[in-house]
Amino acid sequence: QTLSHCERSVLRGSRASGRRVGRRFGHRSRVVVLRVDLGYRANLESKVTVEEAKQDLDRLFANMRHKPSLFGDLLLVIWRHQVGYEGNHHFHLLLFYTNDHLNVESYRAELLGEYWRDVITKGRGAFFSCHRADYIGKFGDRLALGKIDHDDLDKRFNLLSIIAYFCKGKQLVRGRTQTLGFREMFEPANDRRGRPRESDVRPIDYLR
Repeated sequence: QTLSHCERSVLRGSRASGRRVGRRFGHRSRVVVLRVDLGYRANLESKVTVEEAKQDLDRLFANMRHKPSLFGDLLLVIWRHQVGYEGNHHFHLLLFYTNDHLNVESYRAELLGEYWRDVITKGRGAFFSCHRADYIGKFGDRLALGKIDHDDLDKRFNLLSIIAYFCKGKQLVRGRTQTLGFREMFEPANDRRGRPRESDVRPIDYLR
């Protein structure tokens, strides 16, 4: 089956994102991963345009440096913009932290969602945290969330599978809008702890 231009672009972005994740593990013994889905209240979903949704996401990224309690130890964000069959725009976010602030990941995920809902979208937004107990209980380690050690190859494989899921062909946003991307946050040079580690998980193997 032939991939569309949009689908090929998403696939290339997924491969690039996977390589960036591998580099983060290359300098750290542990990374903390959060996943939060951001969208809009049910009564507003179909009324939000693609331009408005993208502006809200850009505002979130622009505010990150000014909200250290949520993003001060953030390393990397991978995001995917999708639109449902009824026109509802939403974003899937994977966020990679050092956890230098020692926050409980489920608590921080809720705070991030509330920040999207109350501040970024001024009450129009909604969110879902994949760190809620019922969701964790349903999927368990397959979610590859929370603290992931460099040598935990099973979780790292599952993490790359999540990134691959982001590039699925369904619910693509058509037109001249970027549908998948990443944001690498500044990491001080003196925070590159130790020599780079050899990675036993090659992202390109799982994102073909």
